[in-house]
Amino acid sequence: MHWGDYDPVGVTEYLRLTEACQAGVTYFMPAIVEQLLPKHGKASLITGQMEYLDRLRQVSGNDTVDRMLALFDRHRRGLEQEVLISEGLTNAFQRAESIGK
Repeated sequence: MHWGDYDPVGVTEYLRLTEACQAGVTYFMPAIVEQLLPKHGKASLITGQMEYLDRLRQVSGNDTVDRMLALFDRHRRGLEQEVLISEGLTNAFQRAESIGK
């Protein structure tokens, strides 16, 4: 299970893991992430990672990438995973879902 930042670099790391490990890699995506993006997200995690974002847009057939791109486009922000701790890690895990490739 990959639990990185919810930004283009974090999604790129997830893709690197799926390529190296093939099957069995999931992306930890608590439902609360979409709610936290407008509140705690940083625009600089998108604007400063445009080359990664452009590469992600070239990936096809990956539901995780598609979902994250939709969030980046909607909120124009990325989110560092550490913010989940400040919002209550237990709560995040209770509402967590893992999404596959």
